[in-house]
Amino acid sequence: MDAVVWEASGSPWRGSGWGAPIVTRLRATGWRTRVVPWGDPGIAHRGRHGVLHVFSGGGEPVGSASPEALDRLGAVEAAVLAAAEDQASVLGICLGAQMIAAAVSGALPVAAGAGGEAGVTTVRSVCPGVGDLVVATAHVEEVPRRFLGGDGVTHLWANDATAVQGFRLGQRTVGVQFHPELSGVEVGRAGRGFRRTFGARPVWGESDAVDPIVNLGTVLALTGADHLTVTPRAPATPEPA
Repeated sequence: MDAVVWEASGSPWRGSGWGAPIVTRLRATGWRTRVVPWGDPGIAHRGRHGVLHVFSGGGEPVGSASPEALDRLGAVEAAVLAAAEDQASVLGICLGAQMIAAAVSGALPVAAGAGGEAGVTTVRSVCPGVGDLVVATAHVEEVPRRFLGGDGVTHLWANDATAVQGFRLGQRTVGVQFHPELSGVEVGRAGRGFRRTFGARPVWGESDAVDPIVNLGTVLALTGADHLTVTPRAPATPEPA
């Protein structure tokens, strides 16, 4: 199983990029991974079929309009299109979820309630068949609620601070505002920096209850990535001489 991890800017803690914890958890469950750093167009992987595309959290806002952000939005759009054609699966985490909403509908993120959150929280299921999760979280913005009214969008999770903690678009694209890839110890480190830099409100849940393998596995199951099959493209017809 192959995954392309599109890493956004900044770092959760010193010496680590936002893609590193995602890679660690994916590899622990048998995924082969390739990382595309922030600022790299990743041309060979853009809209690539037969893979899971993961767009990580990061520090640069969706609406910054920097060349790097605009280029990454293009990569998100290409991946979501491949997923809509049943040729790939897509997971957007935190900033990645906000990028999915922006790429699909133009809906830019809004300020999260109560100043956001950084730490450990519980996200409540608002979708039958999807359970509550105890998760790591670090954000001050969220996908706007109006995005939930779009075609093919299913609301998955919410909590008191953030209405759109998770959504699914179609059958193969999922966005989550929380960080399913982080452990309780890791979000303790990431949360301190996030509260200091962005002023996020601290939330003190039970760190020992956070299981990143379970959380990431639950989210990935909703993308259908484990059952991805690719329809071969027909060979191009040669032009007449």
